[in-house]
Amino acid sequence: MTAFADYKVPQVLEALGVLDYAAPLKACLRSGEEVPWGCEAELAIRAGTVVAVEALTDALVLAGVPARPMDVDVHLWTMGQEMAMPLPYHRTRTWFY
Repeated sequence: MTAFADYKVPQVLEALGVLDYAAPLKACLRSGEEVPWGCEAELAIRAGTVVAVEALTDALVLAGVPARPMDVDVHLWTMGQEMAMPLPYHRTRTWFY
């Protein structure tokens, strides 16, 4: 099991500096525009989320902290419910969740 590449976890990863969105994507998010399903930016957000959560999990395990990607995902999602975000999450219409 790995991270669930939804809308909140990439938002948290971007706020923490783990993901770095390109300026045009940041402008799109700030304006509330939809990020089309399957476009390059949307795929990069989701893929980057999974890769980042896997890397964070690996770093925790190397530091001696027992961790699984799904646990890191839940922790990040929970953080996102509790912290102010400098950038809105991406809006993508999809039937997957």
